[in-house]
Amino acid sequence: KGLTHSSIHKNTLTIEILLQPEKKSDYHIYHILTFYDSSKTENLIIAQWKSNLIIRSANTNSANRNKYKEIGIANALPKDKLRFITISSGQEGTFIYIDGTLEKAFPNYTLTGKNMELPVQLILGNSSVGDNSWHGSIMGLAMYAQQLSPNDVLKNYQSWREKQYSQLSGTEGLFSLYVFNEINTRLIKDLSNYQNDLIIPETFNVLQKKVLEPPRNELKIFQKMVSVS
Repeated sequence: KGLTHSSIHKNTLTIEILLQPEKKSDYHIYHILTFYDSSKTENLIIAQWKSNLIIRSANTNSANRNKYKEIGIANALPKDKLRFITISSGQEGTFIYIDGTLEKAFPNYTLTGKNMELPVQLILGNSSVGDNSWHGSIMGLAMYAQQLSPNDVLKNYQSWREKQYSQLSGTEGLFSLYVFNEINTRLIKDLSNYQNDLIIPETFNVLQKKVLEPPRNELKIFQKMVSVS
């Protein structure tokens, strides 16, 4: 049925992902998490390029819905390294934390906007066209309808590390929580109160047919992003 929480298109959103990349990607961008809205647009993309974390958001000021704003963190996703990524966005901008510590702030950047049409489908580990498969493991995912404070980010990191998931359930604004501890089932339970369960399909179904386009220079794209360090 997809996510319908109003915070998704009100510029106030925090995403937590516990993951471990299995390899350093090549010159393509591989999707870790994709927000695919009802207008058939990939409105928010969290991805890996080489060992870099990439975040792409649909440009609300552009008439072309396929144009994106981009930010990122260099060397945030080393091979075989367990990482807890927190991306917290609101009126003050977007803040990226790694393992509970602030890595970089982007004051003029927001993750989502009013042009995102609900409901939104979550795609884990690939894009809507099916050719951006990410290699790695996702051990946890949570989303909140607010911008978390640095103290809350650190507290949640400690809860994830200690597998104290009940403490996460008490965090204000939580509307999706997945710990991926199910065995032999295609249903991933949402442990928040919103019951946004995930379904693992028996076979991968491409949601959007790919339109042929000239090859992109992903290195050039990354270098033109907001400065990373």
